[in-house]
Amino acid sequence: MYQGIEIADYILNYAEQCNYQITNLRLQKILYYIQLNFLKQYDYVIFEDDILAMRHGPCIQSVYDRYHIWGRHSIIKKDHDAFQLKEKEETLIKQVVDACMLLPEYELADRSQKENSPWYQTFFVKREEVIPVECMRKYVRE
Repeated sequence: MYQGIEIADYILNYAEQCNYQITNLRLQKILYYIQLNFLKQYDYVIFEDDILAMRHGPCIQSVYDRYHIWGRHSIIKKDHDAFQLKEKEETLIKQVVDACMLLPEYELADRSQKENSPWYQTFFVKREEVIPVECMRKYVRE
């Protein structure tokens, strides 16, 4: 299992290779969808950080803290730490990033906050901060 910031750096390295423009908001949503997809496909989380149910959607605090200085602008950083993932992990992460880049940022955010989503269940129903992994696991199985 990895840290959220490691996966974020991997995403940003991949984005640079593909000429994708990624803001902190988009990065947060991509990380959320990556976690959901790992739960759905492999029944484990790829990073151990909690995902918080914040006002603007799912958020990984350590990643937010590192990249919030970019505001609404694309993150430009060429010295992301490189590390090795398993081939199946790389493949799934790239698939999720590619799919998320097809959507406008606002739509990506809206989808992460739709009714009955783990974010919605945590933020509006339970009024808690951390989105439970079990809530995400149940959501992807339905």
